[in-house]
Amino acid sequence: MGICNRSELSARISGKRLQIEPFTMDDLGQSCVDLHVGGCMWRLVAEKGIDPRVTQKYEKVKITVEGANMVPGNLYLIETREKVTNRSNNLLLSLNQNVSRLGYISMPSIVEVGHSGKFLIPVSAVSLVRVVWGMPFVRMQVLEAGMAVKKMYEGHFANGHVENKQYTKEEVKNESKTDIQSTNGKK
Repeated sequence: MGICNRSELSARISGKRLQIEPFTMDDLGQSCVDLHVGGCMWRLVAEKGIDPRVTQKYEKVKITVEGANMVPGNLYLIETREKVTNRSNNLLLSLNQNVSRLGYISMPSIVEVGHSGKFLIPVSAVSLVRVVWGMPFVRMQVLEAGMAVKKMYEGHFANGHVENKQYTKEEVKNESKTDIQSTNGKK
């Protein structure tokens, strides 16, 4: 498994294997895509603490170009502006914070193959923080999985269920060589 670089990301986006709307080339970094704060966030309302046996309540907060405050000690789910659709059976998406210096912490996460939609990023404020619609928020890295992960998902997305085919060591070895060669620009 390897992290896609800028040219590989650009190829996946222009080839529609990875769709990001809205997207501009300014959002593309050396090995990531910047995602931005969207139009709303939800604050977890837990006066008596979090109890997994009880459905949690959330307060919806609109985020505008003027911004909205995150209060310390609260957990928020912040929506991304971008809708991301992963149309590949071997691309995994990794979301990492890129503005923790502003006073909040977002938990890194890996997104499953086949994701389509906006992300809800869990964030905890450590000081009073103002978030503004459209500000860069998290970095999305794209990980290209090797043969083992690709084969695991092939049946699921092609036939609607997970395929139980067993692959020989020789098949895995040959596919791994192909993955390494294509990553190095050789076919």
